[in-house]
Amino acid sequence: MRKLLFILFILCAFSLNAEYLSTSNMIDIPTADVIGTLAAIELNGSFSVPLSTSAPDHVYYNMYMTLGVMEKIQTTVNYYTVANWSLDVRYLILKEYLTIPGIAIGISDITYKKFISPIGGDSAGVLSDHDYVNRPFENVSLYLVVTKNFFNMMKLNIGIGRGRYVGYGPVSHNFNPSVFSNDYTTIPGDWYFGVFGGLEMKVIGNYYLDMEFDGRDANAGIRWKSEIAGQGLQVGLSFTHLEQINSSSGNTPSINLSITGKLGI
Repeated sequence: MRKLLFILFILCAFSLNAEYLSTSNMIDIPTADVIGTLAAIELNGSFSVPLSTSAPDHVYYNMYMTLGVMEKIQTTVNYYTVANWSLDVRYLILKEYLTIPGIAIGISDITYKKFISPIGGDSAGVLSDHDYVNRPFENVSLYLVVTKNFFNMMKLNIGIGRGRYVGYGPVSHNFNPSVFSNDYTTIPGDWYFGVFGGLEMKVIGNYYLDMEFDGRDANAGIRWKSEIAGQGLQVGLSFTHLEQINSSSGNTPSINLSITGKLGI
């Protein structure tokens, strides 16, 4: 009965944005972790809604399927819209051990369109606060990330990446080379690398608090991780685009609910 309930839960989740898309990610940024031991699969579904009905962005939902093999390689299929899909790949260069941090390299959003985002592809499919002048294209967003756990109570994550990890907003441009320009909006940043990072802390029991900057946005959230019938389950609630609080552009932060189910050996 418990296994049947778990399977039904997974199906519900898969029929539901990029937040908490996998147990191996923070909210929106990758880590130097790969799901599974021999092999594992995760299905994720989530939806996002702006905190103001007058905000230019709207409610949207995404779905993700992640496959991990031998604690080394991980791939994720991202479903944004019927016509807009992408693929992520991650390779664990060095597994975390004692005082040595984990190191991974990967590529986010390998796709057939130059621009891609949770609400679609090409220049028209973009969150309003990411519609930068000289917006870096997201296709093939290469990244390198380093992750270190401390006493199973805290996880520190820092990395660099291009594309989706490069912001051209009033705040986010300070985290990539455009900060050195007199007018950053006039400098194309397609091949710039931006800095992203995050911190996760265990609150109590199976609850974890996450705070991060993904190169474009500041996000915070809480996740609950547990098991049903020996398989993994994660529920995450996050507040994203926090830099848009009191923004003069009309953009607002968003709230996101995410459910992830994991089957593995």
